[in-house]
Amino acid sequence: MQGLLSSGHPLISEAGADILRAGGNAFDAVVAAAFTSTFVEPTMASLAGAGFVLARTSAGEEILFDFIAAAPGRAHPGLPDDGDRDFYAVDILFGDIPQEFTIGLASAAVPGTLKGLVHVHRRLGRLPLAEVVAPAIAAARAGTVITSFVSDSLQLMFPVLRDSPAGTALFLDDGKVLPAGRLHRNPGMADFLESLPGDPRGFYAGDHAETIERDMLEGGGLMTRADLEQFEVIERRPLSVDYRGRRVLTNPPPALGGSLMALRLLLQEETDLSRCAWGSRAHVTATARALEQAVRLRGGEAVPRDPAHAELLEGIHAPLIHAVHGTTHLNASDAEGNVAALSMSNGSGSSYFLPGTGIHFNNMMGEGDLHPAGLDASEPGDRVASMMSPTLLLEGDQVLAALGTGGSNRIPSAVFQVVSSLLDLGLSPDQASNFPRMHFDGEQLQIEPGFPAGAMEALAQDWDLSLWPEQSLYFGGVHVVAPRVGQFGGDRRREGHGIVVE
Repeated sequence: MQGLLSSGHPLISEAGADILRAGGNAFDAVVAAAFTSTFVEPTMASLAGAGFVLARTSAGEEILFDFIAAAPGRAHPGLPDDGDRDFYAVDILFGDIPQEFTIGLASAAVPGTLKGLVHVHRRLGRLPLAEVVAPAIAAARAGTVITSFVSDSLQLMFPVLRDSPAGTALFLDDGKVLPAGRLHRNPGMADFLESLPGDPRGFYAGDHAETIERDMLEGGGLMTRADLEQFEVIERRPLSVDYRGRRVLTNPPPALGGSLMALRLLLQEETDLSRCAWGSRAHVTATARALEQAVRLRGGEAVPRDPAHAELLEGIHAPLIHAVHGTTHLNASDAEGNVAALSMSNGSGSSYFLPGTGIHFNNMMGEGDLHPAGLDASEPGDRVASMMSPTLLLEGDQVLAALGTGGSNRIPSAVFQVVSSLLDLGLSPDQASNFPRMHFDGEQLQIEPGFPAGAMEALAQDWDLSLWPEQSLYFGGVHVVAPRVGQFGGDRRREGHGIVVE
């Protein structure tokens, strides 16, 4: 076996698999898959978005690559007043429920994805960059058939796409979003990626940076060429916690999600689940208690009794993040023992596309939940908050699994439950990704269908239950690769797909 890939779309997984077959390692593969994702998953990922890669090399090096977006405004000649900023609200319908999102030029944070992917490749990859971006170029040039999931996601983002000529040209036809079954191409992105190996700075310098600054300054935005030139990818030591004799690596502070996921694990560790079956009364009540206690502790409604719990809570008493819509996750491993988990997001998109490239900029300065101290409190260069939690599970020096998900403030809940399913309950990666999950929202226990009747009776004794009629992306889309057993888990809530590369 040469390796494993898991993602939210066959083309993304296949892009990484092709790179492994061509002699690349897991880091080449995850970067190639990520470049392809920015075309295939246009509402979930963008080269002008943000994210993280959690990597462990065959030599045992463990690195969290932080390329989350940053607040703009460096060397701005005169920041526009609130009324002069291109910064406005649109309503996005989730079912029949409208949720307000803020978009416009001033909503765009300094993007990190492009620089992050190039940095990870340069740091740990093996193949030339031209080979690594080739699958994404081919996909964007030839096109891909829009799936039902992507079409539904485009419909959610209709107000954002409608307000941009480039978004309209790429994703709308006669005023409506592209339906499932329609071929979608992005030749501008293909052209941009073809030029990238010759200028790996991309839009962080040169003509593109000048265009971005001009558009921003003339249109009421905040981003400058200095913001782009000075953005740096940060290499951090992953957060490491011991859980039932294994080691869990995840996203460290200042990101929030990894600490909150780890807190749930440590809270659940107080209950012996070694002889429990999935869906038993003991299992579901232990999980629900950990979900609730983490929320109570974070909100200050309870006081941590364990110093390890208190340490995880340091610096994460910010309001819950729930507004960001577009996040995706993918994993790669190879035969040498290299493993990578990548999470990235474009928020809901700002409606600004870099001219001629088909690249949609994020709206992370417009999401109030990402700025706990207020939208105007961030200094240029400050990183925005994030719940993204790429995670690795280890037993000794062997990686058992890599996993992660999108899902806003449900990310820590979803990753926690999948980790527990793998380590406590012995579920397969596919089962762990797809079995029903729950989430405590501060008031109610949200529950997917599929738990046994006895488990539901036990939960109803202590919690106010909100029962969902079907499994939903609300509960995350957790993709997994498990190198030791040579298996993957693709979450069908998120059109999950995996490949075993022989």
